Amino acid sequence: MSGHPSFRWASLSLGILLLLWAALACAEAQAGAQELTIRAVPTLRFETDTLAVTGIGSVTVHFVNDDTGVPHNFAAYTDSSAAEPLASGSIGPVCTAPCSNDVQFALPAPGDYFFRCDVHPTIMTGTFRVLAPPATTTPPSGGQTPVGTTPTDTGIAAGPTTPTGAALPITGQGPGDQSSQTWLVAAPLAAAGALLCGLGLRRLALSRRGRDRSAETPSPGS
Repeated sequence: MSGHPSFRWASLSLGILLLLWAALACAEAQAGAQELTIRAVPTLRFETDTLAVTGIGSVTVHFVNDDTGVPHNFAAYTDSSAAEPLASGSIGPVCTAPCSNDVQFALPAPGDYFFRCDVHPTIMTGTFRVLAPPATTTPPSGGQTPVGTTPTDTGIAAGPTTPTGAALPITGQGPGDQSSQTWLVAAPLAAAGALLCGLGLRRLALSRRGRDRSAETPSPGS
């Protein structure tokens, strides 16, 4: 049964499908990466004191030092005490202008954080704002809420509100959880796909070799 041509082709086809699925899953995990650019400009300042990004996946901050002859860097921390980096890799190297480098790290929970130049920590500072992902809402069954009414008008109790300026609560998975789970699924599928492809190709090669040998063997009485 295992040597039947249909089994060999089925193994090869299934392996290819698994490899394609794993590639798509990995591409989707990488799609969460975001990019920002910030410049250090003359004299001893950042061009902006606020950076904002949606809290999904990771971010790459392109740091450009245009403050000629002056060393600067971009470093993100959990708060203005700068006691704890915002994430692994969130502190970029110092370079003397003109220069540039990339600072890449996983995004934390939504909220307001802190960035600065470590060489000039009191005068070059700013807010690194992580925004909550857009919420997807499902209309209640039985029709939409009439215009001009509030949830309490329809008998639904209103929930607590977040004070202005407060960090938004964590909803869903933490930083990197979703992408890491995708890799955990994609890696075994890719391995299984490669194994099935190899098995199918090996059986096809053995089958072809057997046919070649049969063709070379003279028939009795010839």
